[in-house]
Amino acid sequence: MERLGVSQIIECQPFEIITYQDMRLAIVPQMTSNSAGLEDQIDYDLDTSIMVHAGGKTLFNQVDNPLSLDNYAHIKDFISTHFGALDIACLADGAASAYPQTL
Repeated sequence: MERLGVSQIIECQPFEIITYQDMRLAIVPQMTSNSAGLEDQIDYDLDTSIMVHAGGKTLFNQVDNPLSLDNYAHIKDFISTHFGALDIACLADGAASAYPQTL
């Protein structure tokens, strides 16, 4: 990253609100490995999501983090408590690829 010219890297812990310039950010970790909450043998993070609050608006971008309905409820409560209303949500209906979820 430094060789690409990045001079500041901020490591974020899950659900920790980070303030950067005029934005407040929080990372959502992988909370389940599939949206149905089924048991599996995946013991590593597949992806993360991000919440961004800036200009009085809040965005949630799921990316391709597999989240269950219970996970969405937890995220909605977190946003309501810390950022207010959720204005924009980018939700996925599947992962970026079927690997490793379909092994």
